[in-house]
Amino acid sequence: MTKKQQSLFVAAGLLLAMGVTGLIHTHDSLASGRATSFFPPNIPLHMRLTGVLHPYEARNEIGGLHTFPVTMHRKQWIFQTEKAQTLTGSQHGSSVLARLFPTRLRFVGRDELIGTLMDPGTEGKTVVVTGYLYFSSNRFWITEMEEPEGAAESGSSDPGPEP
Repeated sequence: MTKKQQSLFVAAGLLLAMGVTGLIHTHDSLASGRATSFFPPNIPLHMRLTGVLHPYEARNEIGGLHTFPVTMHRKQWIFQTEKAQTLTGSQHGSSVLARLFPTRLRFVGRDELIGTLMDPGTEGKTVVVTGYLYFSSNRFWITEMEEPEGAAESGSSDPGPEP
């Protein structure tokens, strides 16, 4: 065997070992339900975000470490995150948000959930949304939402309790 063939043989062996190690690591982290520092692009992360939605025009007045633009139905808002929790895995929610690039999200989900978020009565109030974060597309698929206190009074014609 020549020196060139030996070098190629060693390089192929190293690449094979690295590939197998990566597959084992990925399989172990997925099987255990723990998110690791490697986020597969097709596998969403189940999260709960608590924060305040502001009009996009107020972006220069709103600050914070995890404040970023969100898009819903082609309209932009500013989401000021108060708390981020991962519901699967061992990663902290804020460290997950720090890995978003570019730092913006697109909120998608059922029309009634997105409609409630876009309601003017929701602006400036704390909302809690639960869903799946897709890193490959910066998309947050909302599955549940806790309505902010007071939103029902501003946007509905609920007559109140019966006499």
